[in-house]
Amino acid sequence: LIRHLVLPSDYAGSKEIIDFIVDKISPHSYVNVMGQYHPLSGARECPEINRFPTQQEIARAYLYAKSRGLRLAR
Repeated sequence: LIRHLVLPSDYAGSKEIIDFIVDKISPHSYVNVMGQYHPLSGARECPEINRFPTQQEIARAYLYAKSRGLRLAR
């Protein structure tokens, strides 16, 4: 099981990470797309991640992983 934390503003590069998993590890991998990111005090210095990820950002990563054929755990 691979866990991927979705960050706001796609700061984690979800599409690239998912492509790496499919292309370099295995398209049969189990992936948990997580939206639990919580900005803490250091995030204030980086506006791109100084908020929670939106439901749309989480859904986008989840649907992309699904479209690439990954097995998704929630």
